[in-house]
Amino acid sequence: MAQRLYQSERRSRRDIAIMQLVDVSGATDGWIAADQRIIDVEREAPLLVCIALDGMVEPYSVLAFSGEGPQAVVVRSIKRFDERYDNAAAQRIAVLKPEHHTRAGAALRHANTLLMREAAEHRLLLLLLLLSDGKPNDIDDYEGRYGVEDLRQAVVEAKLQGISPFCLTIDHQAANYLPAVFGSKHYALLPRPELAPKRVARLVTAAGGGMKWPASCQPCRACRLSNQQLSGKTTCRANCLG
Repeated sequence: MAQRLYQSERRSRRDIAIMQLVDVSGATDGWIAADQRIIDVEREAPLLVCIALDGMVEPYSVLAFSGEGPQAVVVRSIKRFDERYDNAAAQRIAVLKPEHHTRAGAALRHANTLLMREAAEHRLLLLLLLLSDGKPNDIDDYEGRYGVEDLRQAVVEAKLQGISPFCLTIDHQAANYLPAVFGSKHYALLPRPELAPKRVARLVTAAGGGMKWPASCQPCRACRLSNQQLSGKTTCRANCLG
């Protein structure tokens, strides 16, 4: 009797935890176009990434941070790892507003701690995505080289804990300092928020050894250009973010 073979598709967990850390400092109130502020990008990009990640089984979370001095760093939970992405979570992202300063090193260390807790429970690969408008700064001497060096040290600490940090930035001067902080291949310029999902897809692919985005949220579709099928994979003709 001939054997009957059955094939079915199932979503498989790749054991990757993803955290978005969003800079909502006062500098994000600046304008990058006649009709667009930095904060608009820093609200829309996480929304698009959440929509894409929601079709996957990996846990992910969103934090927003700002601060005023070393004792007043504020890191707010926008979406927890164990929380569904719903209208309430989307609304919390949509109402983010510029406030205070960018003590990024402290915020990154707090994010590291939360990621390590998630790893302790589920033995996950850890991806930390910082979305920022520029260099760290605060009301004290936390600016210039000091702020950058503190952020670099926080990145080093994250890597020693097994976390993979990456920075998406709107700062066109980022090449002057981010390679020394994150590494030349661990940051990217984000000229438009709709490019964020594809960048994150590439990061997850590199971290997890391959991934498949749900058909309903292929990251290339976010760029709103025509897609083409090449070797069974959806590829953006615009080659977003290189």
